[in-house]
Amino acid sequence: MSKTFARDATGLVREIGWFTAMTTVMCYVIGGGINFQSVRTVAVAGWGTNVPLGFAIGAVPAVCTAWAFALMATSMPRSGGPYVWVSRVLGPYAGFLASWAWWFGTATAYGSLAVWDVWFWGLSLQIAGASTNNIGTYNSGTVLATNPVAWIVIGIIIVVIFWVLAIMGVDIYGKVLNASFIIAVIGSFITIGVYAGAFIGGGEAAMASAWNSSPFGTPGTQFYYASYNQIIAAGAVAGQAPFDFGATMTFMAVGAIWAYIGYTATAFIGGEVKSPKRNMLIGLGLGTILIAVYYVGISGLMYGSVGVFIKSYTYCDVNGVVLNGNSPPVVALLPTFAAILMHTNPAVAVFIAVTGAIWLANDIPPFLITSSRTLFAWAFDRAFPLKFAEVSDRWHSPVWAINLTAILGLLGVFQTTGEDMGVTPILGTWFAVIATQTFLDTIMMWAGCLTAMMLPYMRKDLFEKGAAFKLGPVPFLAVLGFIGFVANTYVLVVSAGATIPGGVPVLMVWFTLSVIIWLWMQNKNREMGIDVDTIYSEIPPE
Repeated sequence: MSKTFARDATGLVREIGWFTAMTTVMCYVIGGGINFQSVRTVAVAGWGTNVPLGFAIGAVPAVCTAWAFALMATSMPRSGGPYVWVSRVLGPYAGFLASWAWWFGTATAYGSLAVWDVWFWGLSLQIAGASTNNIGTYNSGTVLATNPVAWIVIGIIIVVIFWVLAIMGVDIYGKVLNASFIIAVIGSFITIGVYAGAFIGGGEAAMASAWNSSPFGTPGTQFYYASYNQIIAAGAVAGQAPFDFGATMTFMAVGAIWAYIGYTATAFIGGEVKSPKRNMLIGLGLGTILIAVYYVGISGLMYGSVGVFIKSYTYCDVNGVVLNGNSPPVVALLPTFAAILMHTNPAVAVFIAVTGAIWLANDIPPFLITSSRTLFAWAFDRAFPLKFAEVSDRWHSPVWAINLTAILGLLGVFQTTGEDMGVTPILGTWFAVIATQTFLDTIMMWAGCLTAMMLPYMRKDLFEKGAAFKLGPVPFLAVLGFIGFVANTYVLVVSAGATIPGGVPVLMVWFTLSVIIWLWMQNKNREMGIDVDTIYSEIPPE
């Protein structure tokens, strides 16, 4: 056994190519943020929120941080990525604490996503059934969208399925993820085409015609709610405020950044990426740019074509406005209005409706894979019990790191479901959970950007091992790090303020636990004669 690291080799195998490196980032990111937050945020941040602009501003810290992480990953392509970099530059405990915060947010979100996916499939089936006037599909969706027992049972099943797939290694993980990614992309292209067609072919007039001829706007149908003009009039009660920059920035700092979180995902599995100097730049750098283009583009087309109606209907939906004796029949989501525009073509309408649910399901595997590799990296550095650094000889996966992360994910299932079963979750309401997760994840992004600023000067030896680009005499990495550091500082402050007080004691206990584990492990290492200083002066072996 090595006198520094857990072993002389990690036991992990580089099986991830450029496409899986990119889909890991895109699948981690694209999900509830764009399909849910891009519409529902108006009810929280205010009518004057400019969603496309919020996504465009949010792209600045996302793209700069992603490229900074990509460049550092070319220097130190190891599992646990940012933990390794921060601990070698800012200090061992700084790396552990930042990744400890990130791991908690990500591992619990793994379970949260499983629950939200059940709920989102329900909403998608409701939209599909209502827009095509199929009561059976609608009722099936209602069960999934409203029954907390179904959320828990199916959520646990989803956690277990991806738990098993993760243990079977990154090759199988990549094949499953890539296949699901392609299906979701096809659905997104169709959705973009529908909104682009409405934008070119009449905008609000096209929506009015589609709505009034659909089951939602046709009197006597089982899904009838109100006419287009009645909904616009109901939405006018909200004031139809002009552009509000403050509301837009609030959405950017919580909603948009939450939607972008995960753009650094591939960095955490650096020890399993082939040709990292190329594939990290593709996966992290190009992947994040594509996400930003998609977010700004599809939200811009959606609001540019049917924006007033979207805001009016969302107001009615969120506030339960009753018109003609009826309540809003379906939830306002990004796919909702595209499905309505295509209600005369049931097959396309259904596919559009479920695309959001497919994207959300795609989030789940990267959450487990990336967070388990962080746990593995701690153990490999002897900052966590060595059991969690063990790797399966058959699957080349860190089984015990996956197991512990998945167990925390199971706790996330119950945390997320609690609010809707009359139990107050320990981290508070849905919005507070989002703010808390944004805060926890941003700690890692903030520390990573600070590391990017310092790396070329404090560890020139490591900097020059990677893609050491320069702008004249200034390292490009330092420039990206500075921009990302400033932007992430702003996000950190705003998201911390949005975290309700009830969640603060939980986070205090969690951070205190990190100190206890850290001191315990370092004391144990010294008693065994392990040279702790040497561990953090080197990067782990492959």
